[in-house]
Amino acid sequence: MALVNGMLIFDVMGAMAHFRKFYTNSSSLSYPFPPRTTLAGIIGAILGFERDSYHELLGPKHARLAVSVRTPTRSFMQTVNPVLAKSQRDINGSAGHTQVPTELVVSSVVGQPLRYRIYFWHDDTAVMDELEQRMRRCSPAYPPALGTASMLASMQWVKRLQAEHIQLVGAQEVVTVVTPWPAEKLVWLSPPRRNRAGELQIVQELMPYTFEKGRTNGKTLRYLFERQGRPVSVRLNIPVYTVHYVNPQEEHEIEETICFAEESDH
Repeated sequence: MALVNGMLIFDVMGAMAHFRKFYTNSSSLSYPFPPRTTLAGIIGAILGFERDSYHELLGPKHARLAVSVRTPTRSFMQTVNPVLAKSQRDINGSAGHTQVPTELVVSSVVGQPLRYRIYFWHDDTAVMDELEQRMRRCSPAYPPALGTASMLASMQWVKRLQAEHIQLVGAQEVVTVVTPWPAEKLVWLSPPRRNRAGELQIVQELMPYTFEKGRTNGKTLRYLFERQGRPVSVRLNIPVYTVHYVNPQEEHEIEETICFAEESDH
């Protein structure tokens, strides 16, 4: 795969989210941010790809995807009452309902929605061009969602970066990343410290990374991240990217370092 020579950055927002942990059963627990498979699904929906048709096109061989958490989050358990459907004929609700404890993720800031910032690169510039146009016009082919179809998301365009605004930082350099990173690639982690928002909390999650044919589980990765999405100083044995841009909504220059897990595959 070629080096990242351009990047699309945009936000997705919503009142709540549920990114189901693949190893849960009777209770549906949630990741605090969308896994790579969900990020690919959001982009696939915006571009109008049919279900399960984009796993190769938006997979690690062709695309890089990362996400940062832009609002502090919290979660709570809520019992939902979905239709009990063991076969297609039960979809009409004739078999009744079943109660499922479900973990929901919401913003911990009153009056602010959940906000996730997505960073995207593809080796086919036509894919990036189409996504940029749809984001600028706010005209997704299918409405994106924060996990489940009932948790619809709104979109906000941020920036398209050219190569001169993207700096490749080699492996083993000390960097301050704003995105999760693969746990197996960690060499050094800055000791937890307190800042104005409190003590940094580093968490590990086992998350889906790819789908195989038939939507079966593919590769999984263990990610490390700061619970509230705050930047963390680390040294990794894969390269990362530092980007510079101005978000029209924030009206100031932003410098961020992003870890693409796909670098692990190359």
